[in-house]
Amino acid sequence: MTALSVAPNAWTKRTGTERIVPIRELWNRLDGIFSGQWRSRFPDEQAVENWCREWAAGLHDEMVTFAMVKNGLEQLRRQMGDEVYPPTLPEFVAMCKGLPDMESAFMEAQLQAGAMNFDEDVWSHPAIYWAAVDFGMQALRLTTWKASKARWVRLLSARLSGVCSPVPAKLPKPVYRHERTEVGLSALQGLRQQLGLRS
Repeated sequence: MTALSVAPNAWTKRTGTERIVPIRELWNRLDGIFSGQWRSRFPDEQAVENWCREWAAGLHDEMVTFAMVKNGLEQLRRQMGDEVYPPTLPEFVAMCKGLPDMESAFMEAQLQAGAMNFDEDVWSHPAIYWAAVDFGMQALRLTTWKASKARWVRLLSARLSGVCSPVPAKLPKPVYRHERTEVGLSALQGLRQQLGLRS
């Protein structure tokens, strides 16, 4: 592998007794997990270097540690199946940080967007609520994960990497009181007398 032309950070510096480059080791680990499906995405060594450059910078900016990456790789292995594809950088960062799974968060947002009509929505994380607001509650109810994955991942990743306000508190439901006034009672008594009914 050629020297990475990126600002030095923990992901690009050689480390340990074997002097490995951590970001290249991550590339190798993902290659091991996804086998040919991973390697086929990189037609030449320049493509590998481009990936390493972007991911090293992204992991550094997101303050992802080596220990967090270990958790992310373990989560990937647990999810492995025919329909599992290599993660994007935002998806992998979320796995490393133990943040909500993107698809599960999307399903939650769809469900809660519908529940909002009855003031019964409950959100597990403020970022999911605000990403749903950014997406549009009505649009969420009318779309599918497959059609909206890229947009949802982008919106939720942006919310997860920033500071999210709490989910707005619900306004108390109005209480309607039926107060019995003297005027009302008098009118009711008069109606009863006209109809020949007892009080």
